[in-house]
Amino acid sequence: MNSSLSIFFCPQQKLISKIRDGGEGVTKKCDTAITPHRRVERHSAARAEDKAILAVAYTGLNPAAIQRQIQALTAELLTLTTAKSGPTPSTSRHGRSYAHPRPRQRSKTRAHLA
Repeated sequence: MNSSLSIFFCPQQKLISKIRDGGEGVTKKCDTAITPHRRVERHSAARAEDKAILAVAYTGLNPAAIQRQIQALTAELLTLTTAKSGPTPSTSRHGRSYAHPRPRQRSKTRAHLA
């Protein structure tokens, strides 16, 4: 979801050149900000099939709905991470548990015996 939001609706600047000015620093020249989707549409090397696929995907998108979905999923993730009980421990493919092992009992040393 976030990738479709950034590809279709968030303009980005591309770096055209960098010129080093000795000890002064670096001067960067960027082009006009444009979305990656529009950049592909205008590029001559992009295939017509790929441009058609992007056009179909673009017509079905609603940026406000995508943003609401991202916010809902973020809120759900926040409630899962801050819940007191927490999620139940699950096991990996190798049968190891992700839960922390039981803490070891301290061995009795001379300092504990005294």
